[in-house]
Amino acid sequence: MELKEGYKQTEVGVIPEDWETPRLNELVDPNRTIRYGIVQPGKYDPNGRYMIRGQDYSKGWVDPSEFFRVSPAVEEPFANARVKTGDVLITIVGASTGRIAVVPEWLNGANLTQTTARISLRAQLADGRYCSYLLASPAGADQVSSYLKGAAQPGLNCGDIEKFIIPIPPTKAEQEAIAEALSDADALIESLERLIAKKRQIKQGAMQELLTRKKRLPGFTGEWEVTRADKIGKFRGGSGFPTRFQGATSGRYPFFKVSDMNNPGNEIFMRTSNNRISDSVRKQLGAVVFPEGSIVFAKVGAAVFLERKKILNDPSCLDNNMAAFLLEKDQVDCRFMHYMLLDTKLGALVRETLI
Repeated sequence: MELKEGYKQTEVGVIPEDWETPRLNELVDPNRTIRYGIVQPGKYDPNGRYMIRGQDYSKGWVDPSEFFRVSPAVEEPFANARVKTGDVLITIVGASTGRIAVVPEWLNGANLTQTTARISLRAQLADGRYCSYLLASPAGADQVSSYLKGAAQPGLNCGDIEKFIIPIPPTKAEQEAIAEALSDADALIESLERLIAKKRQIKQGAMQELLTRKKRLPGFTGEWEVTRADKIGKFRGGSGFPTRFQGATSGRYPFFKVSDMNNPGNEIFMRTSNNRISDSVRKQLGAVVFPEGSIVFAKVGAAVFLERKKILNDPSCLDNNMAAFLLEKDQVDCRFMHYMLLDTKLGALVRETLI
């Protein structure tokens, strides 16, 4: 592929011609080299120093009350692993290996556990926030993967982290500008997530009132009818799906598996599947065709079952780890019933019926 003018190909991809590609150890403060922290933290000391673990930042910084505190007797021998505001942290052991964070001001002076490494950058050469975004990017993740060791307990060596290549603009001012732009994007995402969470709470409250008859919509009166599920529909399970048929993307019928419930666009209506089958294959399998508007459930595990309820958008077949509620459409609206079944108590009753 022809490179765009002003760009060059490097080990970590295409970057501007005036950018450099130093190894991480060239950017690190020689007096505070890359290293991990305390091996055996001992007992919790309520007056001790904060000790940072991967779980403390893997999904954003947890509340200070959730941090482990380590006693002076245990911590002081590891004093050279203490962190400063702006240091970059990377998880080096376990499933979250490669997770990145920047030390906030309130954790200045904290220490580390042995599963987390500190990257202290030379202030005149590199901006910590810029490097944290770079390490968390696909370019950084690829380097983590290339040095990852172990299968059951994957991990990185500090010596390997030193070899990471960091594409870097010619001035620190540009690094800071990039970091600021990405930080602004993070702040916008966070505010949108808070707004979405608030709207979900509002919706949950509306569901509670509308579906329990505590509140009626304008123009509707009269008593609700209580009926049995078998009066408005019936439950049926899915069919086995041999591996030799998996992967087919053409055919008359979508064949849904539990994993398809997570496909983009399948939030409420099941619209996309990873497998499709012809009518002849369906007959070979003896698979039932479930009509559109049927409500489908995952039967694997109580939590999964209670959370995953979707509506078929087209006539479809289902895996035997799924079941469906086939509604009498002239008696009940499928979307109404979908929301009714999202209620934990009613969903639990349905689960008891199916198992």
